[in-house]
Amino acid sequence: MENLKQTKAQQVGENFPGSHVSGNGVSTETLTATQKGKLVLENPLGVHTLETSVDQTGDPGKTASDQRKLEQKPDDFSKIKNSESTKEHTLEADYLENTAVIDESNLTAEQQLGLKQAEERLERDYISRLEKRSPEYTNCQYLCKLCLVHIENIQGAHKHIKEKRHKKNIMEKQEENELRALPPPSSAQLAALSFTLIEAANEQGISDDDFRIRQEIVNEMEKIIQQPLPDCSLRMYGSCLTRFAFKTSDVNIDIKFPPKMSQPDVLIQVLEILKNSAVYSDVESDFHAKVPVVFCKDVKSGLTCKVSARNDVACLTTDLLAALGKLEPVLIPLVLAFRYWARLCHIDCQAEGGIPSYSFALMVIFFLQQRKPPILPSYLGNWIEGFDSKKPDDHQLKGIEEEEFVRWEYKPSTNGSAKNSAGAEGKTKVEQQKGGGKKVTSSEVDSQNNTKEKHGNVIPVTLD
Repeated sequence: MENLKQTKAQQVGENFPGSHVSGNGVSTETLTATQKGKLVLENPLGVHTLETSVDQTGDPGKTASDQRKLEQKPDDFSKIKNSESTKEHTLEADYLENTAVIDESNLTAEQQLGLKQAEERLERDYISRLEKRSPEYTNCQYLCKLCLVHIENIQGAHKHIKEKRHKKNIMEKQEENELRALPPPSSAQLAALSFTLIEAANEQGISDDDFRIRQEIVNEMEKIIQQPLPDCSLRMYGSCLTRFAFKTSDVNIDIKFPPKMSQPDVLIQVLEILKNSAVYSDVESDFHAKVPVVFCKDVKSGLTCKVSARNDVACLTTDLLAALGKLEPVLIPLVLAFRYWARLCHIDCQAEGGIPSYSFALMVIFFLQQRKPPILPSYLGNWIEGFDSKKPDDHQLKGIEEEEFVRWEYKPSTNGSAKNSAGAEGKTKVEQQKGGGKKVTSSEVDSQNNTKEKHGNVIPVTLD
């Protein structure tokens, strides 16, 4: 029994877990150096021959030479089967192995072909050869257009492809390409989308009754504040007035006060007045904000009110957006749908690093102005004398007149920083057509401190 066990152990000893098995399934510990070299040459692709180990244990009468002959047959078949697949990568691999030591000017025809195939492969990863090398990176031959990274050679390019940032940019680029490749929507899809947008706007936006409730809140607060401050008056501004607001949006209220009073004094007195009123609860202040405000909650409606003082710029912008909403009916539902999408994605919370709700309205307006043909006209542009897109602060919004004209004030900067003490105000009626054509007639404008005449424009909101 002991001799039988020893004989069996010698027969299957090649397959013990402790021995290292090469790619062709034969133990390297039981072969001579000459046999090892022969097997490596006979099976360069490392094809696994599992049949060999079966024969070794199944038929102990066979010699090692007979077993190697059986191994050679599947090896020859594998070499024929894989020769075509490995041939196309041979030239590229040969170039990658030798590119660090070979000058490209002295490349052979095969090496040049390998270089060409390698660069074609890199093009799919948005890595291309530089036609003209950068003076800052003189040793770099390639540029990744996605990551804007200069790369020295092919090896560096392959390393860059494996980096996380490149993989992330590749994924984003593929998503962008897929979106751009989508076919245009059909008429039925457009109709369904329009219905969905209108329905979302009606559900989320404020109705006429909601607007009337907000106006009553402003009127009631004005009566309460005017008892100790009779010279002050209140006005509503923001999304409630433009109708871009949700049903739960805050009510923005601004206080107009006479010149003899100051903003801090007004807000401090208003804070005390609202605290002592039973109409409001949760009265707080934030005087360190960019725009100091007083917060309170209207007990009857449950709506939060934000009270500021002399916030003239915000009120002027509100008047312009409200006029645009009346001009183009599609503007309000588009803004509401866009804002609702942003809320669902949780990107509209400015305190958490999101986008201000006011920005969504501006993006929709810009889209309607830039599409062809434009739905909304542009009110500032190169057709206006003195307009410079690099100096937008030279033109200041002054108001809306009769919901038809936009009044702006032109104050060109002096010495690159200071503003002229007097600006040029003017009126010009611009007839806008929905096709985008503009017909401008200018009128002379007198400067307050200068006899030189300037041409200003007041551009109408209406589309003729």
